[in-house]
Amino acid sequence: MIPVLLDMEEVGFIKALLMLWPLILWLIVPWLYCVLWESSNAQATPGKLTFSLIVVGEGGKRLGFMHASGRYWVKAISGAIACIIYIVVAFTPRKQGLHDFCAKTLVVNKKELQRHEQQPSFPPVATNIMN
Repeated sequence: MIPVLLDMEEVGFIKALLMLWPLILWLIVPWLYCVLWESSNAQATPGKLTFSLIVVGEGGKRLGFMHASGRYWVKAISGAIACIIYIVVAFTPRKQGLHDFCAKTLVVNKKELQRHEQQPSFPPVATNIMN
């Protein structure tokens, strides 16, 4: 069906598919692996989960599929050009890589995030002191 739609011979379609196999293997599979894990309820790949790390967006929210995709492609492209994404981590106060800056994300300790969320942000302020 597909070779007919593409106006290709059956053999030509199989050759084209075989030529695209490395592209599928080296680009699409790692992308889906990272993005599906980081946008899931787990919020991290198994390697990050081993160390109780999760990837969160601004305000500690879970990443959506497109947000995680953007983070992944910035990491992949800038990592292919230079390893700047990892060197930057040493010099930033929140230990963010270049891909985290671009995607506005953080990699945080899951237990610390839960502890932070349980603490009240500020004590209640008295509004009417004269009562």
